[in-house]
Amino acid sequence: MGAYIGVWVGEYQCRVAEWVRLYRGDGSLVPTLGELAVLERARAEAERERAERAEAELERLRALLREKGIEL
Repeated sequence: MGAYIGVWVGEYQCRVAEWVRLYRGDGSLVPTLGELAVLERARAEAERERAERAEAELERLRALLREKGIEL
């Protein structure tokens, strides 16, 4: 599996302390379920914002085409 257990200093359940955590072979932390949920919410929000920007740009381009008498 290439993982190991180590000590991590950080906040968990509103307490800053040393915690036993699982690490990957490359030294990065294996995220907890809570950390994964936070990351997923951030990813979903970023995707929503990207989609909104794309829709706004599409509408801007459509408006430019309408100004030139081109309808899609």
